[in-house]
Amino acid sequence: MGSTATSGTPEDILIVPELDVIFIRGLNALTTTRVQTLVLDEARGSVADPAPGINNVLVEMLFSPGTGNGAYLTGRNAAGRTMRGNALLLPSKDGVVTFTAVAGNTPGFMGLRVWADQSDNNVDNGLSWPVSDVGVVVVTSTGMGGILSIQTDELPEGAVDLPYFALLEVTGGIPPYNWQIAGGGLPPGLALTPSGAISGTPTAVGNYCFALTVTDSETPVAQIAGPLRACIEVGRDPASPVEITTTSLPSGTTTQSYAQILQATGGVPPYTWSIIGNPPWLNLSPAGVLYYDAASAVIGTYNFGVTLTDSGGQQVSAAYTLVVN
Repeated sequence: MGSTATSGTPEDILIVPELDVIFIRGLNALTTTRVQTLVLDEARGSVADPAPGINNVLVEMLFSPGTGNGAYLTGRNAAGRTMRGNALLLPSKDGVVTFTAVAGNTPGFMGLRVWADQSDNNVDNGLSWPVSDVGVVVVTSTGMGGILSIQTDELPEGAVDLPYFALLEVTGGIPPYNWQIAGGGLPPGLALTPSGAISGTPTAVGNYCFALTVTDSETPVAQIAGPLRACIEVGRDPASPVEITTTSLPSGTTTQSYAQILQATGGVPPYTWSIIGNPPWLNLSPAGVLYYDAASAVIGTYNFGVTLTDSGGQQVSAAYTLVVN
């Protein structure tokens, strides 16, 4: 029987947190979880390893209540150095990437999104043909409990062919939680995870209404809340002006490698980023990850500029200061 040839580039990517629930810091409890990402080719097998020195997975921490007050990601990049920040560039080995999510001091949700590039299995040079997946880790405290209550009252609008992400929020009860659709349906192209993440890329214009319920893990009898009746309106993106929303950068050190993802809104994604006036050891990937290796960094205060270009040709620039201690 003959074998099926594959391109060796990513067709799909899946995020698999080892734990659904971790604890805020200071409780002498588990505050980290290992997260695995599976990178698959078109035959649903492990994607080929990237070339030496190449990172083929971008990881980003989505900002939500559980990411405040010190939450971060850490992992080892293709150069073999440990990276720490709200974004990571990492290589897969036999189709698997492993990194660690670390809780901060705020209970809530830690949203995680992973990206690969179907065009060349390389994210160091940007995302030309992206595939992505999202996951959610609940960040809790030992004092949680009480009546289960849905806190989300409305969902953001979406646009055809643009990535969409929303987190459903709940308080009380005992995590992990299990969200389900109790009636109606999500817009085509979107999916709901049990942990409450709605994500995907809408494919059709319309106003889509549905009902949601959530169940906690209390024993012997679980609580249930809902139904929440919600709608997502999907339109066509008007190509609003592109805007860089990252206004400042956290400081770095010469003892810890650095990675921060720059954020933007509007325009026509995907975006391409470039940098000017930077020290030679400070890099900005086309996907918007600002990073350096600790071994190369030099103590000081550095001013530089970045330029973002969207897929419609709009450009916008911003100036930053990075302090390295």
